[in-house]
Amino acid sequence: LPIWARSAAGCAIAQCSYWMRVDARFETLEDIRRRCVNVAVTCGFCGHRGVVDGAILWRWFALHRWNSRHADVVEHMRCTVCSRRPSLLEATEETPTIIFGPDSEPEWQEVVEKVRRSPHRDPVSEF
Repeated sequence: LPIWARSAAGCAIAQCSYWMRVDARFETLEDIRRRCVNVAVTCGFCGHRGVVDGAILWRWFALHRWNSRHADVVEHMRCTVCSRRPSLLEATEETPTIIFGPDSEPEWQEVVEKVRRSPHRDPVSEF
């Protein structure tokens, strides 16, 4: 279970204990957030591998109201080397190697405002 602390901005953040074993499989980014792990992303084309902070990735998807199922996460990601979609996503305790998302709470609030101002787009229907 996470231990809760306060960030400099006064927001509650989870200080995770990593004593539990990490299962590389996950259903949604909510699983990643609850388990306090990161996401290892591997490109099937060029073989590039990076690790993204799981909590930041979860917050980004929640903010944009994107579906965070495994297959849907792949649709929103691109390899930083060859720009193709990743072929493998897995949970990991490794330290993030990819800088992603806003650095501070005020920057997050700017993203929130930008998302609120953008026109609502209906998801594409699947037939």
